[in-house]
Order: sequence, then structure tokens, then C-alpha cells
Amino acid sequence: PMRLTAMARLCLDSFFRRKQYWLLVPFMLCSLLSFCFYEQMLVLSLALSLMLSGIYLLKGNRFSLWGLTVFVPVAAYAAITGYFAGLADGQLASRMQLVLPWDPAWQTSHLPRLIPQLKECFFRAGSEILTNGFERGLQIVFSQGLWLAILIPAAGVLTVLALRNSSDERPEGASHLAALFGVLAVLAPITPFFVIANPWVCLRSVLPSFLGLALLGDYLLRLVLKNRTALAAALMTVVFLICSVSELSDYRDVTQENQQIAEAILKADEAYGLSGRVGILDMDQVYTDEQNYLYHDHVMSAHASDWALTGLVRYHAGTPAIDYKPTPLPVNGEQQRYAWSKIQGFTGEYPFIFRYLRESNSMILLTVRQVDTGRWELYDESGTVHAAIIRDGDAYGIVELMTESG
Repeated sequence: PMRLTAMARLCLDSFFRRKQYWLLVPFMLCSLLSFCFYEQMLVLSLALSLMLSGIYLLKGNRFSLWGLTVFVPVAAYAAITGYFAGLADGQLASRMQLVLPWDPAWQTSHLPRLIPQLKECFFRAGSEILTNGFERGLQIVFSQGLWLAILIPAAGVLTVLALRNSSDERPEGASHLAALFGVLAVLAPITPFFVIANPWVCLRSVLPSFLGLALLGDYLLRLVLKNRTALAAALMTVVFLICSVSELSDYRDVTQENQQIAEAILKADEAYGLSGRVGILDMDQVYTDEQNYLYHDHVMSAHASDWALTGLVRYHAGTPAIDYKPTPLPVNGEQQRYAWSKIQGFTGEYPFIFRYLRESNSMILLTVRQVDTGRWELYDESGTVHAAIIRDGDAYGIVELMTESG
């Protein structure tokens, strides 16, 4: 979506310069396509388009008002989402609902949920990924013999940028204008979260705001370091490259694990002919606790939710027409407490219940029996009890693992 947004702005800027009306078509098309990824892109595109139009208006460009054509894809997006809003349910439906500032719930419940998430994404996430990612990135680079792949481009970046003359690259007024662009580009993409009923803010949600943070960072570096900004940018580029090695390594490992899990589920389908809800016990939501940063769905496995796991299995099966819905239930440690509605199916309501064994990448079919009031045990064909489910009041239950995952 960021590339589509950038392409849209390039088309609009080219239109202002070349006065060729056909450029408005790719501008509006790229804008609309970027909106379809995240609602933040709509606000960012709208803000950038209006700011760019305002700059050309101040320059006396009589074509600047054509920047208002950005409202055409905005209107098209509103029509599309308005149509599907009536068809949506669950979490998607909450993304279509608004909580406005004059609503009493906005201040009492909405902001207390939103602000900590923004702090987490803008402050803690960056420092955690930077420090942990750099350390782990170095370990991976040298342990796997990738140091040349980092050293050569890093040396090139250092050489090219360090030799640049950055003392007089732009006039002072242009730097101040870039800083203003930066502030607006940071704030614009996150404004939807202040009114969306379900403010789930994760790292990919704030990525558009990092465009503005980059502009602000560049502005501050020029104020503090003057003609040494190119060298500072080069050093930061090298650090970020090393950090990215660990992030990409985690994504690779999670992808490989997801592929193995899909294969195990498809083998179980061949053996037992799965149908309906298929409960799968002991699937962790994350591949490893050693990843740089654990928050929401950052580098989360596909088996963190039933819809993601179902999509994974459909992809590897080569068809959306599967007769079952795999439903994972992770257990962190020996016990974990859940809402009863989440684990009730594991008391025997699901037609199939398995335990996933990570080391052997296999699925053990389990049978459920109620051994006492509010207690169920899940055992395999040999009679070995793998887990127990214990009712904990009316609204909760506890999943207890009885044997280690093999």
C-alpha cells in the first residue's frame, strides 16, 4: 500500500508539472487500490494530496485544484465499504462501527484502550526491535556466514553517503516545510483509530506514520549535525540492515513452521476424513519466545486464530472447498485459563479433537470423557491422558496439559 500511495503522489505531482489530464486516472486508481489495504492509507493519501495541492496553489499553479479529485476514490471506497458494512459480522463488523468524541464511551473506555497501544507501537516496539534485533542480527550474520552479504552493501552505503555534500542540499524553508509534512504524515494515518470502535493497533497499522517520522528525523538531524547528516544516515542504515536480518529470519522460520503444520493437518484429514470444527490442542501462537518483540500479531503464526489456520490449510490443499475448520487452542505452560466459550467445544462438542506434537509434526487423535462434575479428560487410543479441561465458574475454564508435547 505504501508503494501505491507513493505512485499516486508521483502521478499527481507529474500532473501539476506537465498538465496532462490522463495522469489523473492512475492517480485516482492507485489511491483507491491503496485504500483497500488499510483505512490508514485513505487518511494519509488524502492529507498528502491536499498538502501537495496546497503547495502548488501557493506557487500560483492554476491546475492545483485538480488535486481535489482525490475525493473521487474516497467516495468510491466509502460506497464499497458502506455496501459491505451491512454484510459484515464479528471483528470485521466492529471495524465498521464508530465511537465519536461526544460519545460517553469514547473517553471512559475507548481512549484507555487506544493510548497504551499507540505508546507500545511508537515507543517500546522500536527500541525492542532495535536493541534485540541488532544483537540477534549480528549472531545470525556471523553464525550463518552472511557477513559478506551485509558487509559489502554496508560499505557501499557508507562510502556513497559519507562522500555526499549534505551541507547545502536544500534551502532552510524547504526543510521547515518537510518538517510540517512530517508532523501531518505522522498524525494523519492514526486518526481513524480514534473513532473506530475496535482500536486494534499493531505494528503494520502504524507503518504509514513512519513516513512522517523519517521526515522529522531528517529535519532534526540537519539541525543538530549540519553537514554530518549523510554519515549519520549511513551508519543508521547499516544498523537497520542488521536488525532486519533477525526480523526476516523469524518470518522465514514461522513460514516454514506454518507449512509443516498444514501438512500435518492434511495428513490427519487423509487418515480420518475430517469434518466440522476440528479442535487442535497445544499449538503455540508464536514460533519462538526469542523473537525481537512480542506484541499483538507481530510475527505471529497462522495457527494463532482459526480463520488464519483455515486459510493456511485451504492454500496448501489447493482448494477453498474443505469440509472442516481447524480450531487451535494454545496452552502456554502447563495450564491456561480461557473464557468457557472458547474451550467448550473441546469437552466433546467438536467431532474431532487432536493434540499437535511439534517435534514430530504429527497429530494425535484424542477422545473426551467426563470424569467428574466440571472436569473432562482427553486421552489417546492407548489410554494416555494428554490434557484435562476444568470448569472454573460460569464464564471460564482451565486447560491443563498432563504430558509433555513430543
